[in-house]
Amino acid sequence: ITQNPQDAVAIKNLGNVYLGMGDNKSAIIEYTKAVAVKAEPNFFNNRCLAWNNEKEYEKALRDCDEALAINPDHTSALINRGNTFRLKGEYDKAIEDYGRSLKVTPAGDAYNPPMAYYNRALVYQAQKKFDLAISDIAKVIELQPNNADAYSLRAEIYQVQGNLTHARDDYRKALRLRRK
Repeated sequence: ITQNPQDAVAIKNLGNVYLGMGDNKSAIIEYTKAVAVKAEPNFFNNRCLAWNNEKEYEKALRDCDEALAINPDHTSALINRGNTFRLKGEYDKAIEDYGRSLKVTPAGDAYNPPMAYYNRALVYQAQKKFDLAISDIAKVIELQPNNADAYSLRAEIYQVQGNLTHARDDYRKALRLRRK
């Protein structure tokens, strides 16, 4: 990076490395440098992740809003803003962002729809809207049949509902998938 400090993508990638290492403060510094070079929605979106990890939710929301001002259909920014709202307990706003992300997701995107459904299921679980949560988890499993987290989440809900046979089956499936 010292050879080409204007390479915003390389700076952002360094931020990604720090984020992956759990060093959110260093990631934020690098994403801020990248944004200063070029205001790309992905740079704001990635910094949002680091702010969320630091529980700096207002800063995370500002970054998602910046990303969405540049690209209103930025699926990841919608999901991450939804996550921020979920973490703040603003469930209706979270549901709205997850739903909007599902509407604007480009064809062939195999990553974002399951993420939106899964996170919306977490909101429904928190709201004790278990049937809606189970419906969204079923969509995750349809799209990603080997998603152990989806089976675990559904098992938790079944257990709370007293449907212990289904809970047992889903926990077993999650364990089998994690052992692969």
